[in-house]
Amino acid sequence: MAPVATDVLDIDIWARERTPDEDTPAGSEVDEITAYLSFQFKMRAGTTVLQWWKENQVNFPTLAKVARKALAATGSTAEVERTFSAAGRICSVRRRSLSPRSLQELLLANQLIKAGFSTTATAPIPPTPQITPA
Repeated sequence: MAPVATDVLDIDIWARERTPDEDTPAGSEVDEITAYLSFQFKMRAGTTVLQWWKENQVNFPTLAKVARKALAATGSTAEVERTFSAAGRICSVRRRSLSPRSLQELLLANQLIKAGFSTTATAPIPPTPQITPA
């Protein structure tokens, strides 16, 4: 599952929308960003951010397109639920002394096996980033 963008002006999403032959943003895109940054925002009570972008897509067509993709809800939380369920099975009473790193590595191994990676691989799996408790 891909992470949800946290910034409406996510440069990665904007870059994917560009055609390959564009080396620099068109003047209209620069003008659109400049207009957006100087825009006096007024939202009616009860209006969602997505509704606002739909109403203002005439003024900001490129940014509205980026906003729709960045603010779109994920289709399903099933994969997240499965991961939490697997973590719950691993962190049983008998294994409560597992370190966060060990738990992360077990979950990663579980995902790799489900994805079809061989358990007899000769190349070592690179170390996973260390989890720091909050």
